[in-house]
Amino acid sequence: RLRQDLNLPPDAFVVAMVARADPVKNHEMLFEAAVSLRSPAMYFVLCGKDIVPENPRFVRFVGDNYIMEHFRFLGERRDVDRLLNACDCAVLCSTAEAFPVVLGEAMATGLPCISTNVGDAAWIIGDTGKIVESGDTRGLVRELLALRAIGQKDIESLRKEARSRIGEYFSCKRCQAQILTIYGSLLDAKKQAFPSR
Repeated sequence: RLRQDLNLPPDAFVVAMVARADPVKNHEMLFEAAVSLRSPAMYFVLCGKDIVPENPRFVRFVGDNYIMEHFRFLGERRDVDRLLNACDCAVLCSTAEAFPVVLGEAMATGLPCISTNVGDAAWIIGDTGKIVESGDTRGLVRELLALRAIGQKDIESLRKEARSRIGEYFSCKRCQAQILTIYGSLLDAKKQAFPSR
């Protein structure tokens, strides 16, 4: 239904990028990759604060007919989970990150991800998606084409692996256990440093 609402062809390969309009998120890398691709079957759905075609940083790209036809600029959304479920993969092009939660959110919905090699991105994705170096537009193009080219059976397998990885490594239960372990080790260290008299 969301694809229909966004006027996306039923057979389109839809790429999501959920990130505010901030230079560190490097949307320009995705625009450059898209212009290089010029794939008639690939569409891009972007959302986040100030993600509008009138954004001064985007203007020089938005004038391109391919960008106008194949990009959807949705601004801030409260239904990001629904949006991700309507897509085929998620992309993060940042030049810097710490722990990019958006990758975990995309993977939790069963989306394979392609991300730049920033922060904990490679650890989050593992072998369920692809990592390219920051600014490597050709690498991004290559990985997008490769992901679009794989068969339905393989894409379903990647979807399951992405969701499974988030559940295995980043569930609330596991994170709680890790935090308790850290606190426990700190308490043990304190007891050793300051033994009871």
